[in-house]
Amino acid sequence: MDASQLQRRVVIHLDLDCFYAQVEAKRLGIDPSVPLAVQQWSGLIAVNYPARHRGVKRHLNVTEAKKLVPELVCVHVETIGDDEGGHVDAEAAEDDAHDVAGVGVGVPTAEKTDGTSHDKQSRKVSLRRYRRASWRVMSALADRCEHVERASIDEAYVDVTREVDAAVATANAAEIDEMVRDGVRRTGAVVPLTPSTSEHDRRLAIGAHVCAGIRASVLERTGFTMSGGIAHNKMLAKLASARNKPNRQTAVSRRAVTEMMESLPMRSIKGLGGKLGEKVEAALRRVFGEGSGAGGSGRGSSYEGGFPASALASLHPDALSAELEPKTAAWLSRVAAGEDVEPVVANVREGVKSVNAFKSFAAVDDASGVHRWLRVLSGELAERLVEDRVMLRRQPRHLRLEYRAGLKSTHLRDWHAGRTGELTDVKSKSMGFPPTATNRLAAAEKAWRSSDDDAKAGDLQEKNLRRCVEDAAAAIAATATRAFDSLGRDALPSTRVGLSATDFAPTPAEGGGIAKFFSNQPTDAAADDCRRMGGTGKTSASCAPVPERTEGRRKVTALDAFLASKTRDPERREAAEAGGEAYGEYGEYGVKEKEEARGEDGAKEKEEARGEDGAEEKEEEGDVAFVTCARCGETHAAGRDAQEHADYHVALDLSRETSFASAAERPVAVGGGKRRRTGASGSFKAKSLTSFFGKK
Repeated sequence: MDASQLQRRVVIHLDLDCFYAQVEAKRLGIDPSVPLAVQQWSGLIAVNYPARHRGVKRHLNVTEAKKLVPELVCVHVETIGDDEGGHVDAEAAEDDAHDVAGVGVGVPTAEKTDGTSHDKQSRKVSLRRYRRASWRVMSALADRCEHVERASIDEAYVDVTREVDAAVATANAAEIDEMVRDGVRRTGAVVPLTPSTSEHDRRLAIGAHVCAGIRASVLERTGFTMSGGIAHNKMLAKLASARNKPNRQTAVSRRAVTEMMESLPMRSIKGLGGKLGEKVEAALRRVFGEGSGAGGSGRGSSYEGGFPASALASLHPDALSAELEPKTAAWLSRVAAGEDVEPVVANVREGVKSVNAFKSFAAVDDASGVHRWLRVLSGELAERLVEDRVMLRRQPRHLRLEYRAGLKSTHLRDWHAGRTGELTDVKSKSMGFPPTATNRLAAAEKAWRSSDDDAKAGDLQEKNLRRCVEDAAAAIAATATRAFDSLGRDALPSTRVGLSATDFAPTPAEGGGIAKFFSNQPTDAAADDCRRMGGTGKTSASCAPVPERTEGRRKVTALDAFLASKTRDPERREAAEAGGEAYGEYGEYGVKEKEEARGEDGAKEKEEARGEDGAEEKEEEGDVAFVTCARCGETHAAGRDAQEHADYHVALDLSRETSFASAAERPVAVGGGKRRRTGASGSFKAKSLTSFFGKK
């Protein structure tokens, strides 16, 4: 965007007021006027405004806060673990399951609700209540506005430039004047807006009108209040939203930038609160003298002492060249002038790049202690992936194990310098996401949607849902445990472990797979072209010339062999091989070779999935986790297995209509004939037909 476009932008920053406290007050039915704080272990991580007004602040411990406000209600953030010493609160679990309409999966975990005795070493924090509530808010924003960027769990940016342009272009003068008056009436300002003399302020006033409508809509749909900031860029909008909290909004005109930067602590600007801020602060002391900004170091520099944001204008980019990259120095110059060219990137419907679950703990020298945490993390990850699948219709393709073990060579120096979080290295190991877990997550998604569609079957589907999530968690835990054990003693003693689901891909849609690739409804022009080529014109698959059938048995192709290997029924395998000898024992990609090609998630995982009676667990009749094929009657797990089986039928139909040009020609292996090593055993596995037809 050029300079004129940047100045015409209208950007809103929305910040949920004391979000965690709002969620807990709503969940427990506590009046908003009651002092309330959310605690994590012995400290406070969120404090509502009635408690703040009486001196309670974040990072106080519970004992200190209770001395200030004896009637303070402290609610502990939800914790999960192996349930030692805990109990299942059925009512709380039900509230969690239905707190977020259309999102909760209702898998209860042990929780102590009195907020007094949570054991940090045996349990971990879960933010699912706040995550689900955040999704409701972000969905409400995305339904109302086109460009919404989720910045964190409790804040978002909204670019309403198009909405303002549309209002100016379509509304009459009286309607525009009313929008402007309403925006000014509902909005505070660093410097009063003058919409009658400034086109820029007029656009901000219309944006303020839009902001008020968005906040009212979110309050109506979710029950949560938000504070807003309106400006011509993201940085100023974010700074403005914190100006008049709670449940109010503030606008920053171009005339107000200088005054705002002079009154704003430099360390409160996004990006300058950490190590970069420390470097900039040191550079400012060299410019203004060592005695200046004495109170500006450490946590409190964002609120008291330190340098104002306007001081950044005194830093010449050349003065920072030795410590900072040129682009960082240039960014600081823009910040000093209140400029920000960063666009609002719509991402609410896309989701995060990875879904993570982590836990730090006291050093563990026994692998069994890490195994326990991997089970807990796998349960949390499986539950989050069901939510992600339901909301965003995607599934992960890779699983990453992260672990922290051993001390760095510089640990003593880091310890004495107070850098206690840098004493060890965090390492990772990636692997394919377990297919069993993918199938069970697909079954969980289907059970969730079925329970939502059919209220009468809700209880049964809820049980199926819980079982599917537990099965997926078990598959993830088995894969992660094997990966951790393969690291040996290099991973011990361990002080942190984590699991991440990454590399997301869209889930198979109804009628998807290669059946969708070969559409049954070609256009009239395509059908005419098909008939001119010698095809039937009925399906796109028949649009290739159909060669004359040769008498007798035809040569078996690689496709025939592949189909034979995919066929479980021996009689149907023989039918697929009709016309000649198969390659290998069951074809080039036959059953025997496929069994030998099982990787980490193959035969061994199947054995671990057996029940106590030694038989492989089967779903109860009518369980939505499995799908019965209408053509052959076989049953397959919903999701990947069912889709591959449907693809098999399509490919079999194609093989009956099409043969290769020359029987003497060497068969071309599906997927280019390449094999890739899988698993630790050194076996090989051919690419599947699904991967061959993966893209049009």
